Parts: sequence; C-alpha cells; structure tokens
Amino acid sequence: MSNKKRERAEKKKKRKEIAQQLWDTTGWHRPLGGFFYNYIFLLVLAIPGLLVIGVVIPAILPYPSAIGFNSIVTKLLTVFFIFADFGLVEALTRFIGENSTTNPKKALQYVAFFNWFQMITGLIQITIVSIFAVTVLPQTDLAYASWFFLVYIMIQWPGQTLVYQYALGGFQQFNKQTIVNIFQNVAIQTITQIGFIFLGRWYGAQNPAVGELMGAVMGFIFGSYFDDLLGFLLGAYFFKKTIQPYGFKLKETFFLDFDRDNIKEVLRFGVKVLPSRLGFYATEFLITLMVTVWLYNYSTLAGLYSIAFAITRLLEVSFSVGPPLSEAYNNKKLKLTKYIIEEQFRWWGFIVIGILTVPIVFFLPNILGLIGSEYAEASFMIVLLFFSAIFTFPSDFTGEIARNADKPGLSTWLEIIKHVVRFFAFLIALAPWGVATWFGRSAVVIIWLLADIPGVLIKLIIGWIAVKKKIITIKFPVFQAVIIPILSTIPLILLTIVFSNVLIILEEVSMTAVYILAVLLLLGYLFIFPALLTLPMIGFLGGFDKRSLEHFNNAVKISGPSRFLANFMYKMSKFGYKNSPFKEKFVIDYSEADKEAEELTLIRKQFIIKE
Repeated sequence: MSNKKRERAEKKKKRKEIAQQLWDTTGWHRPLGGFFYNYIFLLVLAIPGLLVIGVVIPAILPYPSAIGFNSIVTKLLTVFFIFADFGLVEALTRFIGENSTTNPKKALQYVAFFNWFQMITGLIQITIVSIFAVTVLPQTDLAYASWFFLVYIMIQWPGQTLVYQYALGGFQQFNKQTIVNIFQNVAIQTITQIGFIFLGRWYGAQNPAVGELMGAVMGFIFGSYFDDLLGFLLGAYFFKKTIQPYGFKLKETFFLDFDRDNIKEVLRFGVKVLPSRLGFYATEFLITLMVTVWLYNYSTLAGLYSIAFAITRLLEVSFSVGPPLSEAYNNKKLKLTKYIIEEQFRWWGFIVIGILTVPIVFFLPNILGLIGSEYAEASFMIVLLFFSAIFTFPSDFTGEIARNADKPGLSTWLEIIKHVVRFFAFLIALAPWGVATWFGRSAVVIIWLLADIPGVLIKLIIGWIAVKKKIITIKFPVFQAVIIPILSTIPLILLTIVFSNVLIILEEVSMTAVYILAVLLLLGYLFIFPALLTLPMIGFLGGFDKRSLEHFNNAVKISGPSRFLANFMYKMSKFGYKNSPFKEKFVIDYSEADKEAEELTLIRKQFIIKE
C-alpha cells in the first residue's frame, strides 16, 4: 500500500472513531447529527422512490381498484392493530430512552417484553381476524376481500418488526436508525412490492379462479409484509452492534428476564397513551365521512387536497428528540432538558421558517399553476393549509415532551382536546346548516381548508401552559427561532420572484424547459440555497452562538454520507457568524446543560465493557 493510500485509510479510520465517540457522548449534536445523516438520502433515495410510487407501480399495476382494495383493508384493520399494540411503541421509546445510559440491562428488558408481547398478541390478532375473514366477511359486500384480510393479517407475526428501529432510537443511534428507515421504506419496500406485484399477476394469470387483479392485490399486500421482515433483520443487525460494547448479545432481547414491575410500568404507560392514538383515527374517520357526504364535488377536491396536504406536511419536520428528552428529564437533568427543547425550537425556526417556507408558500404554488394542469387548483390550497401546518410542530411538541417526561396522561388529554375541537370545526365547516348557510357554498372549501387551525392553536396554548406548570419552564427563543429566520428569507423571496418570472417567460418557449428548470430549482431550494443564502444570513443576523456552532460542527462529524453537504452548510453558517455585528447577542444558555450532559456520558462509560 502506498503512503497516500495508507494516510487516507488512517484518516478514514480516525473519522470513524471520532464519529462513534460523538454518538456515544450525550448532547444536542446527536439529534442534530441524526437529522443531517438523513439529509442526503432525501436526494439519493426519496426522489427515485417517489418516481417508483408515482410512475412505475401505476405502469405495472394498471388496476386502480387494486390499490383501492389495499387501502380499504389497511384502514379497516388499522384501528384494531393500534388497540392491540396498547400504546407500547411510545412506551418503548420512553423507557429505553431513560435507561439506555444509566441502566442498559434494564433497557434490554423493555425490548424483551415488547418482543414477547407482540408475538403473543400477534397470534391472537391473526386468530381473530382469520375467523372473521372466513366466517363473517363472506356474508357481506366485502366477501371479495376475505383473502386480502388473510394475507394482510400476516403482518402481525412476528409482530415486532419495528422493535429494533425504536430501540436504536432509544439508544440515540440515529445514524443506524436512519439507515434502516431509509432502506426499508424506500429501497427494500420498492423492490419487494414491485417483485410481488409481478409474482401476484403471474399467479393470477395462471389461475383464472384468482385472476390478475386479485393476484396483483395479494402480491402488493404481501410485498409490504415481506419488506417489514427484511427491515426487522437489518434493524436487528445494527442493534446487535449497538449493544456489543455493553457486553450484551442480541439473543438477550428475547430472554424472559423482565419482571412484573417492568410489565406494570409499560402497560400503565400504554393505557394512558392509547386513547390519543385511537382518538386520532376515530376523528379522521368521522371527518372523512363528513367530506364524502357534505362536500360538493368531494372526489376532485379531496384529490387536490391530498397533493396540497402532502406538500405542507414538510413543514412538520423535527428531530428525534424523544429519547434525548427522556434520558435528560428522567435522570433529573433539567438544565439539559431545557436546552434540548430550546435548541429544537432554534433549528425548527432555521429549517421550517428559514428554509422550507419560501419554496412551499411562494415557489411550489407558482409551479403548480404553470405545469399542474388538473392539479393547478391545489396551489391555493397550499397557501391556506400553510397556516395550520406551520403551528403543528410547536403544538404537537408539547405532547412529545409530556410523554418523555413520564406524563403520558397529559399527552393524551391534549390530543383529546385537539381532536374534539377539530371534529366540531370540521362539522361547522361542512354541515349543510353551518358555513354554507351563513356565508354561501363558495366559502365552504376555504373554511374546510382552515378547519385544522382551531384545534392546533388550542392545543398549542393549553399544552405549553401545562408543560410550564407540570414539567419544566423554558424560554422560547423568539429571536433565534422566529424573527431571524423570517428576516433571512428576504433574499430568497426576491430570488423566487425572479425565478417565477423566468418560468412564465419560458412557458411561451418550451414546456420541457419549464419542467427541467422547475426540478433544478426545487433541488436548489432543498440542497443549495440553504447553504449559499439562508444559513449565512441566519449566522450574520445572530441566529447562532459559539456553542450552537460547536454542536453543528460535531453534528457534521457524525452526518455520515451527508458530511460533505452538512460541512459546507456549517462553514457558510460560521462565515455569517464571524462577520456578524450581532455576535453572541442572542445566546441560549448552555453552561449548566453541558455539565449535565457530561455527567450522563460518564455514567454511560461505567457500563462499557469493551470499546
């Protein structure tokens, strides 16, 4: 090996050692690094994944009713699955997050209980649904779906296919969790679904009693199940690597060494969380009924709504702060808890307000107006849905704090309040005796699109009052999270006006050129403009302080495949900070939080047997 190759290999090894050390060190850099670790996958895998879902599957599955059958079966069984899961997903995150540092053996006991609970209840669910599918369904209009139910219920065995993904999050190994999520939900799922669709169609063609349509549906459903199994194995592999330094083996996550106290603790937590999850799906079901019964031309409007809703949901981006919050709060590190919450708000402002708002509110509606054809009318929906979407994270964050502060009951009540308000807001918006009577039918669609706002805002207000009284008092970083990000958008807004005019002119010349430029600009908004314009401006206006930049730098070191892009964004942010006349004017207090993070790291090291 040449000297240059040896030097490169040594540098690479050193970077890996530093990255692993940072992943094993408590601090804000871990959730931030987890976010940036995932960043490049948005470009490399998510976009091709969307093309497969939007183009390939419709081409190889020329039966829209097949996807409809899959949707019906999924929705009918979802509430049953959620009830049977008993809120254990949230419980797993909560208790593993608390104990992964201070008592890793106990954390594994929770994983073991989840494994056994899901396997046993999975068998019960399979039995009940199978009996229902064989004896009851044939007597109804859903007789055709009997086999779909029998195939889909297989997903409940072994039932714990996501356990190691949640466990990786609980141990704050967000890099490994991201790899599993991306490969399962994009790469593996795409391959298995396409493969089993072809297999199902072939089987149906060979068996006229089944037919291509029914075979394709069963193939589509079975492909979804098979990708869960592969994701389970990948998650198990990474979790095995995670617990090795503690001297544990993966098989210990199946040992029956959890005790009655573990079971009571988890089930008690699950009972408190369960109503909020069931309430969400019940509310969605009722709202869907109202839309189909009362909203004129509902099929077209619902289709446009789905496009606009999917775009504005990008504004709900957040980091994996549940495990860090549980680790800090439940180990009495209140300064660290406060710091994590305030840093989450800082970066929420940077990303949602500073980076995503301009393309979502100004750029994408213009693009839909130009090239959206029958979807062009979704552009005005985006603007109206923006108002509820922008407040969704600050509102829902209260529930996440409550759950991870061991107050699941508070989280549940906040969700119930939100969904009760949502139900009545949509009822007034859609009922024939509501908005239509007062303001005319033309106002119904506008109020329908704004109907989420009352529930979100009421939960926001009540939630933060409750967090302050029952959990912790924080100081919302107004300048860092709101004012500075808003000011930082001004250059990008001006640039967007120029882009929009160029596209309008280009429309007269070539629609192909419009499509190409629109795609390039969209990629620019997500991956280039933030580094060149937004983050330097945020740094110049005082959005960063010395410690937050150190966290950013450490996050870069653990950002894996996104390192080159994250490093460029960090350097541009630092450039703005160095040239800022507002340097260190808006600082989030970090001194006590750093001390508490060091204490947790030292506790963790006591359990390490080998590095």
